[in-house]
Amino acid sequence: MKKILVILAAFSLISVFFTGCSSKEAETGTPIITTAPANEVGVLEVWAADAPASVSVDHIWVGIENLEVHQPGGSWTVVDENPPMFDLKLIEGNEQVLTSQTLLTGEYTQIRFSISAVAVQIGPQKYDAVVPSDEIRLVQTFNVVAGKTTSVIIDFIASESLLLNGKGEYIFKPVIHLFVPKSGVLGIVTLSLDNGQVGEEYRAGLRPQLQAFGGKKPYRWNVSVGSLPPGLSLNSESGVISGTPTLEGTYTFEIQVTDSSVPAQTDSESFTVRITSELSVTIVDTSLPNGELGEPYDATIDAIFGTTPYTFTISEGSLPDGLQLTGFNSQGSASIFGTPTKRGDYTFSIKVTDSSSPPQTDIQTFNLLIK
Repeated sequence: MKKILVILAAFSLISVFFTGCSSKEAETGTPIITTAPANEVGVLEVWAADAPASVSVDHIWVGIENLEVHQPGGSWTVVDENPPMFDLKLIEGNEQVLTSQTLLTGEYTQIRFSISAVAVQIGPQKYDAVVPSDEIRLVQTFNVVAGKTTSVIIDFIASESLLLNGKGEYIFKPVIHLFVPKSGVLGIVTLSLDNGQVGEEYRAGLRPQLQAFGGKKPYRWNVSVGSLPPGLSLNSESGVISGTPTLEGTYTFEIQVTDSSVPAQTDSESFTVRITSELSVTIVDTSLPNGELGEPYDATIDAIFGTTPYTFTISEGSLPDGLQLTGFNSQGSASIFGTPTKRGDYTFSIKVTDSSSPPQTDIQTFNLLIK
């Protein structure tokens, strides 16, 4: 396997990354607000997490820089220019604080940052990965409240982000969700569960582990309403759903998490999982993040199985004004992007068609709120 030649000068830091990440964290930036009155500032905590991955590597070191937040009608505010590097494999199903900074109170609608370096380790071998040159921009509304701490979680999905091309080179194309849990309150932050196939192990390449934030660990998980697809089971301690589906169909159920507080806190979330009878192309996403009027929006729709390249189209309804869908992608995903020009609650269906002969299709209905 060839070690990738790094073009960006920032990648020269990767050797420091490997020698120093386990013993010394990178310095974080100085808090932005130092003189504002106490009733005008709050604290923003930014966490990193990774959905449990099936990637067969020992470490995925990630470095980010220029972490900023945005207020509607205002400018970007630097939160931290150089947060500590983190290992996605060590935070699977967990969280790690990247930075905690003081900010002016008010509503914020976006977070953006750049990925400066990614490195993969397999046994003693280390490889630099090619990283995106564009900024990562995540759209999600959250509020910084005077005298309180607001937490946001940048949740990577390493199993979908790390790719290996035919030349033995690692490519990092980040798939990320941004969660804003309620401060101090236990909550399930998993947005959706992936679909599965009869006779195929549910954990193979999917992301079936549930994640919660807040409250007091350890957590306990249970199916509170309905039942999982036949053949699947939920681990009450880890939140992992595993097994091999035995019957096709669409299954809706509710999962509850309970923390170790006294008295205990609970939260529940409803999920829908489709089990297909064959390896037909399937859209795995079931929800989309909300958008903000006049603010850039970018969300990814992923599909699996079938034969790539895929073609994505709107089969029913329409996207919010100002947004568009990428129609053709050889990597198994599409993007909804643009800048919304009209508020509203939009419902539409996306159809994916693969390159099989005859072609296979799948349709998923989404709801998207533009505030």
